[in-house]
Amino acid sequence: MPIPTVLREAQRKEGLQSAFVVILWSKGRVLGGLVVGSRAPREFSPADINLLIAVGSQISNAIDRSVLYEETRLATKICGARKEQLFHSEKMAAVGN
Repeated sequence: MPIPTVLREAQRKEGLQSAFVVILWSKGRVLGGLVVGSRAPREFSPADINLLIAVGSQISNAIDRSVLYEETRLATKICGARKEQLFHSEKMAAVGN
């Protein structure tokens, strides 16, 4: 896979000699990327790669939970507003009878 221009520019600007990118996935879509770099040339060991993948998985899960929390918070707010509207409508109907 070709290196994105923004990553290539950051690599040049920061003087990175080695880098490893973990794609952050969730539910079949890309959320972003975790990039780890080194200014010294180095090989990433299988243990390094496994750790980075595990960290990337945790980050993806945290992003998912954050999105779900925000969706739940918004739904609760909307539900509360509708409940308030219903209460007001019922109150007005009772006064009108």
